[in-house]
Amino acid sequence: MKDILLKLFKEKEFVEEEKAKEILGDNFKKF
Repeated sequence: MKDILLKLFKEKEFVEEEKAKEILGDNFKKF
């Protein structure tokens, strides 16, 4: 169960990360 959630999180994280970079720009580096 944990592995499945982790896999989904990783895939979602990639997309969210790209969006975050566009929205936050340099501020993204703080995270």
